[in-house]
Amino acid sequence: MTGGASAWLRPLIDELDGPSRDFCSYLADLLDELELPALDTARCRARAMDGGHEITLAHRNGDTVEIAVMDEIVVSYGVEHEHFARDDTDLGRVWPFHEDGHIAQALEFVGYLMTGRIELHVWRRPLAIKTRSFWIADDGRPELFLRGSTIGPFFGWSSEPEIYRFDFTV
Repeated sequence: MTGGASAWLRPLIDELDGPSRDFCSYLADLLDELELPALDTARCRARAMDGGHEITLAHRNGDTVEIAVMDEIVVSYGVEHEHFARDDTDLGRVWPFHEDGHIAQALEFVGYLMTGRIELHVWRRPLAIKTRSFWIADDGRPELFLRGSTIGPFFGWSSEPEIYRFDFTV
């Protein structure tokens, strides 16, 4: 496909080589394949950065998913992020993905984000932000896959988490 949801990304692909080209080409195909009426293509960006490329996928509601493609792929969503690297399997990381390899797994993760299959729970504390990320399984049940926290002075306190779903299908 040459147009559709990925038209803004296609010009960059010809300038790339190696894993960056593979990732961006497959991402463009994924964007064209998924039905993403909330993808704001006017605000989506792909730009070169030191050592790689940065891609911004923008939702019409203002949310964004940021992807840094370097030696590893870093997908940032809300206040959380996840790394995908060539040696993930050597480190014992196990993902609930159908594909092998860090590029394919990062793309599947992005697909999960874009279609609302990942929930981010955020608790705000005066000295930290705590996060929990969940896959939404085929049966609709959330499964924890990542715990995180950021230390720093923050304002606010939440006893219940704020729940975010980055669903570009609605």
